[in-house]
Amino acid sequence: MTANKTNRIEAILYTKPGCCLCDDVKAVLYKWGKLFPHTLREVDIGTDPALDAQFALIIPVLRIDNTQLNAPILPDDIIRALRTAHQKNGRTPTKI
Repeated sequence: MTANKTNRIEAILYTKPGCCLCDDVKAVLYKWGKLFPHTLREVDIGTDPALDAQFALIIPVLRIDNTQLNAPILPDDIIRALRTAHQKNGRTPTKI
């Protein structure tokens, strides 16, 4: 997805309870949220058998715009995806 109703980039994190790697991804998104504003939507794959079958062995999975990142997700990959989504949608980084 590109931008949601509030005109912010939407980051979709496919996760499940107890996923420490997912917590690491959320921490990076939080840290960079002021520079690259976005909305985080967490999707618990355990609530949908199809999502569980698709993502159970590769979470965390993060989708930002048309970019999908699978575990292991490095902070630089998240920052690059946020920057690319903002540039593609004509946004400039917010000054901190």
